[in-house]
Amino acid sequence: MAVPAIDESEYTRQRLLLLLEDLRMEYTPYYIHYFHALTAVYQDYSDRPKLAKQLRDKIKERLDAKCAEVHTLLLKKYMVESPQTLHEWITHYIKADREVARQVDLIDKNNDRLFASETSA
Repeated sequence: MAVPAIDESEYTRQRLLLLLEDLRMEYTPYYIHYFHALTAVYQDYSDRPKLAKQLRDKIKERLDAKCAEVHTLLLKKYMVESPQTLHEWITHYIKADREVARQVDLIDKNNDRLFASETSA
């Protein structure tokens, strides 16, 4: 499916980089907090895997809620119409722009680092 054309005069590369940096800066404290919570869960409940999984799921749920809240606030701040518009904006620049790809990758890595064990669980 083709991605609709983005108006580069409105959705500039520089503005996208600022938004992505803001996202990363806003997300990072939450990821650090929940990383420490997960570490404690894994240490304290290693002998109770079912309870550890329930706690991990609850932590993921809370992190997802916080990230959604941040995402919504930043979409408003940068006057982006919708999450779909942001997706199209990123898609427009990501293949040809290493810095955009790097910023998106940094955001994705946080989640992967926290919950990578879910895929192997």
